[in-house]
Amino acid sequence: MNTDFVNLTTENLVNEHLCCIIRSKKPHQGIDAKRQWLSDRLKDGHVFRKLNARATVFIEYAPLETAWVPIIGDNYYYLYCLWVSGSHKGKGYGKSLMEYCLADAKERGKSGICMLGAKKQKSWLSDQSFAKRFGFEVVDTTDNGYELLALSFDGTTPKFAQNVKNQVIENKELTIYYDMQCPYVYQNIEMIKQYCEMNDVPVSLIQMEILKFAQEKYSNGETTLQMLDDYIETDALYLLDEPEVSLSPANQTLLAEKINEMSRFLGCQFIISTHSPFMLATLYAKIYNLDSRELEVVNWADLENVRYFYDFFQRHKNKFK
Repeated sequence: MNTDFVNLTTENLVNEHLCCIIRSKKPHQGIDAKRQWLSDRLKDGHVFRKLNARATVFIEYAPLETAWVPIIGDNYYYLYCLWVSGSHKGKGYGKSLMEYCLADAKERGKSGICMLGAKKQKSWLSDQSFAKRFGFEVVDTTDNGYELLALSFDGTTPKFAQNVKNQVIENKELTIYYDMQCPYVYQNIEMIKQYCEMNDVPVSLIQMEILKFAQEKYSNGETTLQMLDDYIETDALYLLDEPEVSLSPANQTLLAEKINEMSRFLGCQFIISTHSPFMLATLYAKIYNLDSRELEVVNWADLENVRYFYDFFQRHKNKFK
């Protein structure tokens, strides 16, 4: 058994094999994306430990506070992935990697380690029966069969964020949240995108690029509102392209009110393209009709798409009595 393991660092990341089962002599966009994703996380205590060989033998974990998962807990490690495949199975590599993670957690005074599981083992999840041999137990569940497993050193336990248990988002079309941690993600997202385009299936593909959003699992619409609260700076110009997408009418109005406040109190300027009558009616803004031949300021109620709403509800006004 080869006991030569290596931890990825910012210095060796470029040249080390990433242990993925994807085999390609040519540059692979998924692996390149994974490498970039890792380079941005190693400074946060992210650990990727692998067999020093071109093999799929590795463990990947990180402090729960900086892990890209909607799980709440203090002073835990989150185990993303433990994978041993092919001819390397049955040689004790998985045991060695798990023992390394446990020893690392105890040395750093962690409260425990947690990982995602399911009532029925899924191929893309680490083997939870293997984890249970080390003392991992189910500490939280969702109604659709997912489980949170934890090995606690001090009696505390983590839990799923509430939004995970709600299992409801504002957007009603097919919505996929993703990041580039797994090399398979890139090609799978491209396959989904092509299928939806060929079959006219509405889809929202939302790449999670901010840790807070990944942990709290905002919907696409909620992300828009949260971005305004957290990242708008004073005295700046912002270009917004149809920011109402995925927002309910109530949240479209709320968004417009936030924009009004930021324009008034923070000195911000906004150039916005929108079809939303709720935003058009709420914004304190000059409105230009880009469908007309002459660029002119217009009343929002005179716009064609707004008139369509008006005419529609007029035809059905008896339904509101």
